[in-house]
Amino acid sequence: SAAAIFVLMVVQSYFKDVVRSKEEAEQKLNCWCLAEIRHEKKHYTFKDLLQKKKRGILITNPETGFRYVSTMSKLRRRVEQHMQKGKVLMVTSVLENEGKSTVAANLALAMAKKYSKVLLVDLDLHKPACRKILDQAEPEFWTHDVISGKVSLAEAVKTDKLSRMDVLMAKHCVPQEADGFIHSSGLPAMLDEARKLYDFVVIDLPPMAIVPDPEAVMEYVDGSLLVIRQNR
Repeated sequence: SAAAIFVLMVVQSYFKDVVRSKEEAEQKLNCWCLAEIRHEKKHYTFKDLLQKKKRGILITNPETGFRYVSTMSKLRRRVEQHMQKGKVLMVTSVLENEGKSTVAANLALAMAKKYSKVLLVDLDLHKPACRKILDQAEPEFWTHDVISGKVSLAEAVKTDKLSRMDVLMAKHCVPQEADGFIHSSGLPAMLDEARKLYDFVVIDLPPMAIVPDPEAVMEYVDGSLLVIRQNR
């Protein structure tokens, strides 16, 4: 019985319609696979465990593995090659928990090593994560404050002390409000201002299968990056 169950599991795994490799990604999704990012374990101190504090995986952290850091550098170069002279990139995924926010944050950090003016925009108004990943304090103003015209982009951004990268952080909004901000005229105005002020802009968006926000933002950017979790 155990042998039969094992064989059944192997057969199901083989025929399951998932993305297992770079070749399958390019074949099934009909797009370029720019990088394969290996799994990186999160490092916690004893104090973090006691406080149940979650740490993000960052290339600026000395404990992050060399292979992960080098993969992000490779991804940065390939993104530049494919975007040519473009400077505004959106990052999304299909489902939740595929690592899109971690990739967006680290890609922006990799860009900040080369460019003097880099901006990371958290535009996931449903489940923002960039502030937690970067371990930033709560800001005075948020992404939706800039979109609504309450403050300017320059007033709302916060500069990461280590990388000198600017970050525009998002706050959770109810679905009706989030939809209104995404489809308002303030969003393209904010991105136009970012395009003028920065050398490169990375936008973290919610998953495509959850909300239509990525499709609405797509017309305002120069490139899009889809993060796929292997075997998912």
